[in-house]
Amino acid sequence: MKNILTLLLVFFPFFLFSQVQLVNLDASKTYPNDTRITYLELSDYPVDAVFLQFVEKEVLSNSDILRFKLYENGKTCFFESHKDITEVMIVDAINDAIEKFREE
Repeated sequence: MKNILTLLLVFFPFFLFSQVQLVNLDASKTYPNDTRITYLELSDYPVDAVFLQFVEKEVLSNSDILRFKLYENGKTCFFESHKDITEVMIVDAINDAIEKFREE
């Protein structure tokens, strides 16, 4: 029992802040002003309020991303950006923010 508890304590942080890997495009629409609104379904991510705020702030540091939101359901993401910003770029930005959050 002691070994199982030790393993859980060691590996829990890795599960808590794992990288987003699975992405499904739910909806996307491009507008005449060269912006796009997109909804993504992501693999599970932590829903801790501090974590969500940190990631949103980090992703919004890119000036081509106008609005960004990770929802508290742990699976949905919304962003409005310049039309050249891809879903892959958003996921990379989220994963970079997760790495920075781990370091702090």
